Amino acid sequence: MRRYYYKLKRFLLHSKLKSESQFLIDYAKYNSLKINSDQLKNFQIEHEFYTTHISNKNMVVSFKAIKVLIRLNTYFKTKNILDLGSGFSTLAFNSIHKNATSVEYNDAWARKTEKYLLEKQVKSNIIDLNSLKKIVRILLFLNLNYVEERIKVAKDIFNGVHKDYYLSALLEVLDRKKSYLFKGSTKDEFSRFAMIYVHN
Repeated sequence: MRRYYYKLKRFLLHSKLKSESQFLIDYAKYNSLKINSDQLKNFQIEHEFYTTHISNKNMVVSFKAIKVLIRLNTYFKTKNILDLGSGFSTLAFNSIHKNATSVEYNDAWARKTEKYLLEKQVKSNIIDLNSLKKIVRILLFLNLNYVEERIKVAKDIFNGVHKDYYLSALLEVLDRKKSYLFKGSTKDEFSRFAMIYVHN
């Protein structure tokens, strides 16, 4: 009985957001964008290296999500990107954008990411929570699973933690009309998916 209660609760929570299908209606030219296939192939090769030698696959942003964020960045011509957490997503964002900032609460992990990016000759801007300042017009890409690893970030920024509670907290501070669940194109083998929130 409890399992059905949580399923219903999650369904109701997700129904408060727009779907990926609605996004494709709202932003009709999104799917017709041409993305650099060589760049995607390079990201895929590097993603395989990263998930084999640097971090566990279930803790790294999926390659499916990377493809979506590249397309979103191209479509919206974003002025700034704010990435909550650091790692492979930091490499991807900083490879495609000159104004990308990653917020990392774990100092040791931030140093490891900086070392990795230095080896890859990719400039980065990794800051801690105390340094987080308001950034205008942000493409905000949030993985909504493995929130346990980001409890400090979630508490300090959204005052809520743990998967559905994390999403509930986001919905209290973000405009639902600009929030889209991207399950179709970002759900991976670990059942992780992303929410896209765009400031205009």
